[in-house]
Amino acid sequence: SAASDVYKRQLYQNSFFARRARSFLLILFFTPLRSSEIYERTIDDFKITKFKVKISLHRKKKNHKPTDKKEPISILREFPLVEEVVDWLQGEEWQTSNNPDNRPWNICRETARNYVKEVFPDGYPHWFRFRFLTSGANNPETSMAELKAKSRLTLPALERYIMATEKLADEFDKRELERLKKKGLVK
Repeated sequence: SAASDVYKRQLYQNSFFARRARSFLLILFFTPLRSSEIYERTIDDFKITKFKVKISLHRKKKNHKPTDKKEPISILREFPLVEEVVDWLQGEEWQTSNNPDNRPWNICRETARNYVKEVFPDGYPHWFRFRFLTSGANNPETSMAELKAKSRLTLPALERYIMATEKLADEFDKRELERLKKKGLVK
């Protein structure tokens, strides 16, 4: 749509709004976090090292108690555009008097949804979680143990998030046909 095109152009500008939106979307893209697990973080929940951006948090919907140990998740700084997240976190622009909790993304659920909708009209914040986990599961070099360690989700939870697409079913059929051809069962 025309409105979406305008927003996409704005997203590439160097305004406060664009930098905040881009950095938020980058964390959504490179982690299996819920949007609220990002925008509810305070600056103290982030640690920037030479190689990573580490986020410390209690994950939602996992029956955590406030006394439970926080679960870290990290993003490699080598990933594309992650330095924009670093710049946002290290910048002072988000630190205002209207932000007493020191949240780098002092936004609400609706704003997070709008960030996603404007760039991906059919998308929604939680779609990034589905995409992250499905992409990891579809990579033959990624073990389920690695995906479980990265996401900190149980196997039943992972099963609920991994999307099974028709393309995957077609790839299965293609590999099965090749296997049968090698055995001489199909010409």
